[in-house]
Amino acid sequence: MERSPTVVDDNQCMTSSYHEINDVVEGEKSAGDTSDLELSLPGAKKLFNRAKNWVGDLSLEGVVAQEGQQVTYVAQDFAEKIKLSSPVKDVDSVDFPHDPSDLNSVINELEVEAKKLATSLDSVTENLSGILHSLSSMTLDCVFTASDGVTQLCDTADASIKVIRYHIATKCCSVF
Repeated sequence: MERSPTVVDDNQCMTSSYHEINDVVEGEKSAGDTSDLELSLPGAKKLFNRAKNWVGDLSLEGVVAQEGQQVTYVAQDFAEKIKLSSPVKDVDSVDFPHDPSDLNSVINELEVEAKKLATSLDSVTENLSGILHSLSSMTLDCVFTASDGVTQLCDTADASIKVIRYHIATKCCSVF
């Protein structure tokens, strides 16, 4: 059966799971009919009963609570259910290669991968060394540039002071 989406009012806060349950099956209602969005308590119970038919009686496996339009399910022994849903194999049941040729091929593959890793690590180390060398060089250039700038600033300030002193001296001579 093909489903048509339900029109949702922006002022109403509903979860996506509610939308999935509330999707209208084609033929039951038209797509533009939004009267089903304003559920009363009997309507919510009817919806809950429909959902119960889909997934079985959840109250046997946990606690089902209803607050207004929201139906909440809390599973009992949730950690145990997770453990049971993904069983772990025993170490004894895992098949390890017992044939020496299989072990040799695994060791050879490990050696090849270790060589690739060593080569890659060597390349990264060389690149890092080059980058650090260039950063050190740039830092030294910046220090020399700053030093030259300070020296030129001091020379310019001294020259300006000498010019001002000479200018004041000439004014004083012309006044006396």
